[in-house]
Amino acid sequence: MSTHPFFSPHRFYNMLKNDLLLNHKRYLYPLAGGTLTVFLWLVLSMTNSIAHFELNRYSEIMVSCLFAGGVFAGSSFQDLNSNKGTCNYLLLPASIFEKYLVQFIIRFVIFIPVALGLFWVVAHFAEISARAFNYMRDKEILIDSFDYSILYKDHAKTDLVIMGFSVFSLGTFAFAARLFFKRFAVVKTIFLGTFCLFALLTGMVILSHIFNPAETQGFEVELKDFVLGKDMSSMKLFICYIACLSWLFFLPLGYFLLKEKQA
Repeated sequence: MSTHPFFSPHRFYNMLKNDLLLNHKRYLYPLAGGTLTVFLWLVLSMTNSIAHFELNRYSEIMVSCLFAGGVFAGSSFQDLNSNKGTCNYLLLPASIFEKYLVQFIIRFVIFIPVALGLFWVVAHFAEISARAFNYMRDKEILIDSFDYSILYKDHAKTDLVIMGFSVFSLGTFAFAARLFFKRFAVVKTIFLGTFCLFALLTGMVILSHIFNPAETQGFEVELKDFVLGKDMSSMKLFICYIACLSWLFFLPLGYFLLKEKQA
């Protein structure tokens, strides 16, 4: 076995396999519960629609699923919830980078495709179930079949890129911020995220009072927006920078927070 202190493919593979074998119930049970919840939610929404369950109704449910995905990302490193678990986890024969990479692979690389695939299957199965249920009740409701085209149907490519990176950045925030805390990490991460958002909005209000005092009143944000090109403005560029680049800060932050625990 390679004894490279930073990364060894064989050691990383053993770490990943060991995690999946020991913690598969931690991953499968929430996934199964979430899948059943989404299925029941879709069936009830379809059968209780007035006349038409439109395609955009799926996107409303998907937004809630994104929050559930954020909770899953924020529940990483569960062995760190206690002092004993932290000691045992840090003594595992793998480098800090390998331990960090294993959690990232499970929470993002594996989970995202599996979740997208499951949602597609559940949406179509719910449609079949709802049609059968409506038929037994002699009720005619038009139900649109689910298609991932709803994600890009009415949006420009730039907006899709920003939305995609925004979701990923929020996930990496929950993933890294969890390492600040020990117990009740998910709840504390939500409070931290709320505080950061409030601090950002407060900073924008302060800048509005400084650079545009004539039009700014109270807690309003009155920053001038300049057109920079087609489908691009200064405010949109600012949001784009935060959404598309903040994960470059959160992922290294999480790594160094875990490395600090080792020290």
